[in-house]
Amino acid sequence: STKKEEIAFHHFLKSTGLKADECLFIDDNFKNVETAKRVGINIIQYKDGVDLRENIFQFISTFFFNTFHYKSKFIVLIIFI
Repeated sequence: STKKEEIAFHHFLKSTGLKADECLFIDDNFKNVETAKRVGINIIQYKDGVDLRENIFQFISTFFFNTFHYKSKFIVLIIFI
């Protein structure tokens, strides 16, 4: 399966034991990020000129400070293939 198929994300979640909302998927391909989004995974679509560090910082700040995820697992899944 590929990143364009939801089954790839479901397999990742099942194999890691993580919940979709505990993950962040970063990719430059619109179809890939839309697939991750449909599964419930947080997304950042990378584009030229976008400050990726700032986007990641904003996500982490929101994730930890505005939710109840303090004790949950957290993973940043980054794929640029």
